[in-house]
Amino acid sequence: MRRVLAALGLVLILATPALADDPKAEQIYGIALGQRAPDLSDKAGLEAAFGPAAAKSIKGLMLVETGAPHYLLDLGNDRTLGIWFDAASADRTIYWLDLTWPEREESSAHVNSVDVEIKPRYLVPVHIRIEIDPALSAAHKTEIKQRITAYLDQHPIEKLPGNDPYFRLQLLGDRFRGRMVSNHWNEAEGKPYIGSELFDGALARKALSGHAP
Repeated sequence: MRRVLAALGLVLILATPALADDPKAEQIYGIALGQRAPDLSDKAGLEAAFGPAAAKSIKGLMLVETGAPHYLLDLGNDRTLGIWFDAASADRTIYWLDLTWPEREESSAHVNSVDVEIKPRYLVPVHIRIEIDPALSAAHKTEIKQRITAYLDQHPIEKLPGNDPYFRLQLLGDRFRGRMVSNHWNEAEGKPYIGSELFDGALARKALSGHAP
């Protein structure tokens, strides 16, 4: 069941990727992994729910309640932010933030460092850069990189599935925390997109354990 919760005639003030998605802050539009997803039964308003950076740009939003519950925020100019959270928990913990926008002037989203890179190859125009949270220990980061490499050896990526937290969990593993940026082709729309995602595998595993992909 999908519920369109708001279609708001707001003046669009669209932040640039550098401001809206600051890799140093490890947040997207002021929203971070591990924080509580808003409950829109609370009438405090959009700014209280999503924060000022997202609220000033929202043109509409949708709550997807079945499967893996999440919000989809329409931020204008074909820019969409997915906020995925553990609806079974009273804490409503956010485990995945997924910002996508059309590839126009920008050639890619920024990462501070690249721990794993999936390069485009013949007939597979997908370029993915994975940055593991630098706060994790060296041993932890090595384990995560080995896990991702082992998965890729068995499952070469031909496309990047949208709105699919199960794929992220399979690729990154439940020990992963960090950022994934991508240049990929949207088959439904027939045009290139850029994605910048924050993902916490441990939180995702907990949230998705009661659901089938």
